[in-house]
Amino acid sequence: MEAVIARERISANELQRRKKRGQRIKDKREAAELTQEQLAKKLDFSPGHIWRIENGVRGIDEIKLMALAGIFGCDVKELDPDVLTAGENELIRVWSDLDADNRNLLLYLAHEVLRAQLGKPVTPEVQQRRDMIDQSSSLPLRLPRRH
Repeated sequence: MEAVIARERISANELQRRKKRGQRIKDKREAAELTQEQLAKKLDFSPGHIWRIENGVRGIDEIKLMALAGIFGCDVKELDPDVLTAGENELIRVWSDLDADNRNLLLYLAHEVLRAQLGKPVTPEVQQRRDMIDQSSSLPLRLPRRH
């Protein structure tokens, strides 16, 4: 099913997504104690455009969504959890270019970075996997040791 909103044909799913995003934007605007007029001025929009975004009538591009996140002091994912950041798009592009061995290595590295970020020690299982990767001749990367 499609809807025609502001002379634009969009799917029912997209309309629902816009409405949810608009409500999150409205909630953040109100929490920041900004009027639609004040927010519009910061984005170089009309107040009516802000109303249409908040009510799901209009979409908003990723650049303006990032600008909103900056204004509200939040992550862009808080405004639209479905939006992919430039970094996420790059990860997807890199992932699609990797073979199975290097995909496994990338997952391993991501888990190691997360463990380090959380301050967790290396478990024997992780150490064993690190040793296996270090000994593999098919993988050109040698991982640094953490002590």
